Amino acid sequence: MTLVVGDVVELELERPAHGGYCVGRVGGQVVFARHGVPGERARVEITEIGSGNRFVRGDVREVLLPSPDRIRPACPHAGPGKCGGCDWQHVTLVRQRAMKAEIIREQMLRIGHLDPQDPLLADVDVQACGDDRDGFGYRTRMDFVADARGRLGLRAARSHDIIALQQCPLAVNAINESEAWHQPWRAGATIRLAASRDGVTVAPDAADAPTVHEQVGDLTYEVAADGFWQVHRNAAKAFTELAHAMLQPRPGEFLLDLYGGVGLFACALAEHVGAGGRLMVVESDRRAGRLARRNLRRFANAEVIVERVDRWLRERMLSRVDLVIVDPPRAGAGKEVMAEVLRLRPRALLYVSCDPASLARDIAFARDLGYLPSRLQAIDAFPQTSHIESFALLIPSS
Repeated sequence: MTLVVGDVVELELERPAHGGYCVGRVGGQVVFARHGVPGERARVEITEIGSGNRFVRGDVREVLLPSPDRIRPACPHAGPGKCGGCDWQHVTLVRQRAMKAEIIREQMLRIGHLDPQDPLLADVDVQACGDDRDGFGYRTRMDFVADARGRLGLRAARSHDIIALQQCPLAVNAINESEAWHQPWRAGATIRLAASRDGVTVAPDAADAPTVHEQVGDLTYEVAADGFWQVHRNAAKAFTELAHAMLQPRPGEFLLDLYGGVGLFACALAEHVGAGGRLMVVESDRRAGRLARRNLRRFANAEVIVERVDRWLRERMLSRVDLVIVDPPRAGAGKEVMAEVLRLRPRALLYVSCDPASLARDIAFARDLGYLPSRLQAIDAFPQTSHIESFALLIPSS
């Protein structure tokens, strides 16, 4: 069957797919449909066709047989042709998390080549991020773009169109109450609103963003307002607690933190390796590296290297480490980095991932190098969206 953009087809949505889609088939052609729920029958408008029919994407326009997990979105801007910030506001939070677990399992089987009988896959679940129970009011950082009239908005899914907003239900109250909503902005400008211990900081794209302070338990971190920091209000605490539980650092151990940002994990685990241990953070972003040095300055056994991880590993002088944290961008660490790290034979490597596909690929690389996943845990740090934060603990296979 040959489809063209604009066609409307009727199909059954079979399962969730990575990226916020559901998979359906029509005439033997696989269709990736947004705004559906697995198990539904729906009419889908074809919106995009890849070269050589490599993929077909569409939007659900009419639900013929709804899922019991379908709900009315809380935001009037959620849905086909509207704001692209949320993939799954039309799905109950319980089902969202079940779908994310299913996507992780599928990626681990298809790309990671794990055994279907591996108990690790049966135990995959997606936990709430701290005390988050409804999946709203959690984002402490929002990147907006100004429309032609200077209003803050977000882009429509897979589009340059800007949807003007008056607030966002995913944002914390402080952001929604910011005066930035009432200011006229230059058309096309990007504006970050960052809520921290210091209040709400407005960082337009034309200005150098200031440094803000983030509190995680007893630790205070300096972070660039326009720099990377976990957006969920509970994520930093939940992630560092999980890292400690999975790695179980011991006094005197050497911890290598790759793609370490401003030192979130290194600072949180410093007391557990103690004064007799060693901490090393490698981060390519110069400003983040400078801030990591400030955040770690009270630990005499800590060192921050500002360099690309792959380049530094090729030139490293290390002979061994005990523990490694790898927290790469969405593209993952890759084969070269995994090989260089695992040649150091750490007793455990914690891989923190925002993309289950690149995580699964790198787990496959690790297996070839003698390391297997012993624990896999996901945290729902991005409710109402298809984004997934996963933690995989890799240990020597023998």
